[in-house]
Amino acid sequence: MAKKEVYMAQIVRRIIESLCSQVSWQSLCKGTDLGSHHTVAEYVDVLESSFIRSCIYRLDKNKGVPVFEKDKKIHFQDPFIFHVLRGWAFSLPFYEKSLEFLSNPQDYAKVVESVVCNHLIRLAFNLSPSSDYEYVNKITYWESKLKREVDFAVEFDSTFLPIEAKCQADFKRGDLLGLYGFMKTGSSLKGIMITKNRLKTERDIVFIPHYLFLTLI
Repeated sequence: MAKKEVYMAQIVRRIIESLCSQVSWQSLCKGTDLGSHHTVAEYVDVLESSFIRSCIYRLDKNKGVPVFEKDKKIHFQDPFIFHVLRGWAFSLPFYEKSLEFLSNPQDYAKVVESVVCNHLIRLAFNLSPSSDYEYVNKITYWESKLKREVDFAVEFDSTFLPIEAKCQADFKRGDLLGLYGFMKTGSSLKGIMITKNRLKTERDIVFIPHYLFLTLI
């Protein structure tokens, strides 16, 4: 089925508005002229086949597998493509609005989280290269019954590395509850907190600046 540019722009806008948040096909459908969440999924699949976006699913920690029926998170694979598509979808001047977007700490952190996702996908492949590699089985996110979340859970031989991408300078205990909750469930390595500029270890969590983390992987 041929895709209409106007519908694609609406989908891109909805993805950007919900960037780094849990979404469903139904929630992405709201605010668009598309009448079916199945059609929304088809448009998002086009973005993936064009190497524009990645989609990660919630981890079932007990089974060690992603749950495809639950809400997912959609990330852009490249920040340049993100800013270009944002300018196109919202009819904004690309360069000026990209600078404005990145000047907001919360928006900057969202872009960093997407870049981290892309790096983790490539890291997981490089560690276990395979012709049938599927990143959705290796890179997931996690949420506890108490709604405490971990941005990424990277699978290494049935063991998981929890990673939280905050990209901020200061932290409160509440910022660490997701990582601690994940590690308490077992079958996990020590956690990583990606920061703006802090480098240290605290109990079982490594704090590392985003630029250094991305360089390492």
